[in-house]
Amino acid sequence: MQHQASMSTHRHSSIPQTRVLGGAEHVGLGLRLERSTRGPDIYVQEVVPGFAAHENGRLQVKDVIVAVDHIPLSEMELEAVKQLTIGEEGTFCTLQVQRADHYFQVTLMRKFP
Repeated sequence: MQHQASMSTHRHSSIPQTRVLGGAEHVGLGLRLERSTRGPDIYVQEVVPGFAAHENGRLQVKDVIVAVDHIPLSEMELEAVKQLTIGEEGTFCTLQVQRADHYFQVTLMRKFP
């Protein structure tokens, strides 16, 4: 059975996605991301229930995603950021996050809801 969920990329946001690539099912982390209108920051607009980010519980709306798997996001297009977060179910993705003046790291295992 193939999983299908929306992950359309709007002008400024992205939402979780699943898709099949080369026979392997890929899934996002369950984050709706948006680029700040005041600068290059990419922040969490929504944590989507059922996906890895929601189940982990550490990410919050307005958290800034600084890097994905140690790749800085400051100059990256939102679509490219989305591609970094998608992978095969059961694989891991590490996010470097800023919340106010506090920086921390979260590693999530990609999973279907």
